[in-house]
Amino acid sequence: MLKIAVNDLYPLHVSEGMRVGFLAKEGNIMQIGLPGIDKQEQLAFKKGIIKCGLFVRQPVILWLFDFGEAGQYDAPINAKLYDSEQLNLPNIEKSEQRLAIEMHVVDLNDNTLKALRLFTLPPELTIEFLSAVQDQLSLHFSNADYQAKLENIYQIPVDQLIATTKLYKAGT
Repeated sequence: MLKIAVNDLYPLHVSEGMRVGFLAKEGNIMQIGLPGIDKQEQLAFKKGIIKCGLFVRQPVILWLFDFGEAGQYDAPINAKLYDSEQLNLPNIEKSEQRLAIEMHVVDLNDNTLKALRLFTLPPELTIEFLSAVQDQLSLHFSNADYQAKLENIYQIPVDQLIATTKLYKAGT
């Protein structure tokens, strides 16, 4: 089991921006890598309101997050990249089920974990996400087709994507 603590060196690879590793056997991990995280951003990541939503244009599923003063971020998820051993796709059994997300915020200047937070997705968003993933898995598309569609979506600034997407308040 991996042990991590705030203000310690972060033992995993992390890149600039946001990356989501949701539905993996290891859990639902969100990594945010930023150079030079200030105290205000750190506090917003640790304790601020988290708003989140999905922008779906199959086969692309794009997570959108608004952390208030800490900024707005996006990250695609392609469940077809997981093999059957890695994918942990829960069944939609209850209308009130929630996915728990573990957020790791890392300062890239010194590779130090600055914020560690567990939050849950609202039930409506959980069901929307799991349904979109099931749809994505049933589609036949090449990696080139996926990348072309993703690049087309990325022509739209993240603030405009967020403005056109229903955002939900995450639970803590």
